[in-house]
Amino acid sequence: MRNAIMTPKFSNLLSELLQEWSKSEYKALNYTDTYSRRALLKFLSVTRDWTMFQHCIEDREAMTQRDKHDFEEWMENAMIDKQADEEQEYKDSLDKSKPIDLYNKLKQRKN
Repeated sequence: MRNAIMTPKFSNLLSELLQEWSKSEYKALNYTDTYSRRALLKFLSVTRDWTMFQHCIEDREAMTQRDKHDFEEWMENAMIDKQADEEQEYKDSLDKSKPIDLYNKLKQRKN
């Protein structure tokens, strides 16, 4: 383990970060400076993912591309849904007009 970055300030900040994460994750204060191995591994995973998301240029570009792709896919699906709704409305309007047309034709035959 490299101790070069483990200055007292860094250690205090890490403790504060752990405490804040624990409060957020478990909705309760942790009154000790110790955590279970499972909790620490979860904390490290969340911290790693968040750090990469916030500060890694490659991840930012990938997220931007994914968001753009997701939006394009959403827009395409929305257009397909809209078209399907319009087609259904059209079919419904044809179905509703059929009885009226039939009634009118029968009425014309009687006259």
